[in-house]
Amino acid sequence: MQKKWDSDWIYFSRRARRGIFVLLFLFIIIAVLPRLYYTFNPPKGFQVEMIPMEEEVDKVNDEKKTKYNQPEENFDPNFYDIEDWMKVGLSERQAQSILNYLDKVGSFKVKSDLKRLYVVDDELYELLKPKLDLPDTSPKKSIDHFESEEYKQVGERDNVESTYEDVEAHDKVYRKISVNKASMEELQTIRGIGEFYAKEIVKLRERFGGLIYPEQLLSIYNLDEEKLAELKPYLTFDKSEVIKLNINSADFKELSKHPLISSDIAHWIVYYRENYGSFKGIDNLLLCPYIDVEKLKKIEPYVSVK
Repeated sequence: MQKKWDSDWIYFSRRARRGIFVLLFLFIIIAVLPRLYYTFNPPKGFQVEMIPMEEEVDKVNDEKKTKYNQPEENFDPNFYDIEDWMKVGLSERQAQSILNYLDKVGSFKVKSDLKRLYVVDDELYELLKPKLDLPDTSPKKSIDHFESEEYKQVGERDNVESTYEDVEAHDKVYRKISVNKASMEELQTIRGIGEFYAKEIVKLRERFGGLIYPEQLLSIYNLDEEKLAELKPYLTFDKSEVIKLNINSADFKELSKHPLISSDIAHWIVYYRENYGSFKGIDNLLLCPYIDVEKLKKIEPYVSVK
């Protein structure tokens, strides 16, 4: 016989039914009693604690505390020593690296020059920037003066050194010089060229036999487009000053040392001379399987046949 679900499956004893009624009664009491209490005894008001804005600002500032210290007065980073940089918050090793940079590369000219230092992160730069006694950008006046006809005429005369009238006493002497003829000392008279850059420029021009365009300087370590733009107005590049390599007399070692001549090209040049005689013209290099028209254009200013 099939069981009825309401009478056979769902069955509560008298004790269970009493327990259910008690729990239901307690639930109603708990749910309704607070409502009745606040209905007959409404709250008179709320007390709100006001926190002064100054305290909140101090709390935010405390969270943003930095490990660096901003100098109290404006300063020129070119004249800071190790102790000064350590007061800013750098370690002795980091401070020494800045002095090494100044010795090799030259002085800081504008505020953004400090961003080139790996020890100066964005946080430190933004902290120092308002106190830097440097211009935001390079003064145009100096470059315009260099490009003036009056200056060019003076610069063409022998043994004449020109200076900017508006530079400070500690600045270097400036004159437009040949990148291929200047000595290391003369190169260092140009603003932005220290001992490191002067050495690298001399080494580079010796490898090529001379430099014919400014962009060749970009192969120097840490010399970027911005730095090149600063130096270009003060340097001249003359193809006629290049010491050319004679491809009819230079041996394999001399040929392969040139940056534009690979060992394969050097072997081929020597082989051609030994089997077919001297080169009649530079165009003969197009017979080399390693040289095309574009490659020839790059090599041509640096080689000769006599």
